[in-house]
Amino acid sequence: MAEYVRESELPTPASVNAGEESVKIFEEAIAAAPATYSSFTEEIINEAIITIKAIAESTKTVISLIESEKILSDESVKSQLTSTTSTTIKCPEQAFDIRNFLWKTPGRPMAILTGKKEENIKRVWSEFVVPIYEYYIDQEVFNDSEVCGINITAGILSPEEARTTTGGHNESRHVYGEGIDFNVTNVSVERLFNDIKDGNIGLEWGVLTYTQSYVHITLPYEIEGILFKNVVVYDVDGKTSYEWM
Repeated sequence: MAEYVRESELPTPASVNAGEESVKIFEEAIAAAPATYSSFTEEIINEAIITIKAIAESTKTVISLIESEKILSDESVKSQLTSTTSTTIKCPEQAFDIRNFLWKTPGRPMAILTGKKEENIKRVWSEFVVPIYEYYIDQEVFNDSEVCGINITAGILSPEEARTTTGGHNESRHVYGEGIDFNVTNVSVERLFNDIKDGNIGLEWGVLTYTQSYVHITLPYEIEGILFKNVVVYDVDGKTSYEWM
């Protein structure tokens, strides 16, 4: 089932300080009186130290997110999230709905929904989803007997979800709400990719690529001084190449 982090459940700097203080106490105790501990006891204490340090580092990461981006309140997303691994946006005039872009795979960490991520995914909606709808409706690719829809297979993801589900990495734009994986009813993935790449739909994107089942597209972004804008990524014989359009 889709989930989000409630404000009341967010860690605080105090919890990090408490964990670090616990580590300090353990380490000082072992250093001060090593003879009083059996090797078994010392092993348990060392394992506890490793665990506490890992929790503290994880908590610091979450706090960093909280400080840089406003965490949405419970009411802002109440009753809006769905249990699904894919969602179809059925009509072009439909208003933006966060349910089309945010979910959680059971057994994997949830994404933290922030105001910045929602702002980004709204841009994805208005700059990609709506123009693509309008283009293919004009092309009359839909008919009365079939669903008129864009199928979102990946939207906002946690870092682990991005790595395991989409083959992404720590800088995956899914983590920032800046990218989606999708396909269009009655349109082959290859045609969809080429229509975007060749400028038929008139989009300005960051990175564009595709697999047998979906197209991946992102907003423009910059990493280490390199601007990724209108970049096409190809995977040929296991080798990745980039082409700036």
